[in-house]
Amino acid sequence: MKKTITALDKTLFSHLAIHYLGIFTLGMLAAYVTYQPAGWPWKNARQMKLFALAICAVLVGLLYYWGGADTPSVPSEMLAGATLAVWLIVWGGPAGITKSILQWGPLYLVGTFSYSLYLLHAPVIQIVWQWVIRPLHLHALAAFITLVAIALPACIAIAWIFFLAFQRPFMSSRQKTAVRDAETSLVGHAKSDLQPVA
Repeated sequence: MKKTITALDKTLFSHLAIHYLGIFTLGMLAAYVTYQPAGWPWKNARQMKLFALAICAVLVGLLYYWGGADTPSVPSEMLAGATLAVWLIVWGGPAGITKSILQWGPLYLVGTFSYSLYLLHAPVIQIVWQWVIRPLHLHALAAFITLVAIALPACIAIAWIFFLAFQRPFMSSRQKTAVRDAETSLVGHAKSDLQPVA
């Protein structure tokens, strides 16, 4: 059984995930540092990027050493939040690689219906797990590959249909414009990829 670490055990507040406040604070700090108009003098220094990469590696290593999936939820989530905060501070911002990754056509389009994906991914994964992985007695790598090959596209397809039926009709005009822009961007990228090279 997964353990949790909290000072509020066996109290009225024992089920409050108050460590999310700390993770939220780390995210706000990363946003402040990344988008500060004056900029930080060390932000683009090569040494700082190497140092940040080392910090990320250490944090991920701690998670692995601590027991992977058996790591207590509170420290594992705090370590994950700290890793992402360090990443965003160094590689975030308007001209950072993180923005380029998140603005990639397919990923940008998925972001427009990410709430529907959030709502539906768990039951879809559970169905694949119970109807495919368990009957076939798949373990470790085989189970992971099956989830990626079946559950991932199924989650995206079902979430997209749900989005079109239940979320998009109630979006504001600004939100609908963002979705149309994402669709247009994706189609444009696909056409440019299909054009022959002169």
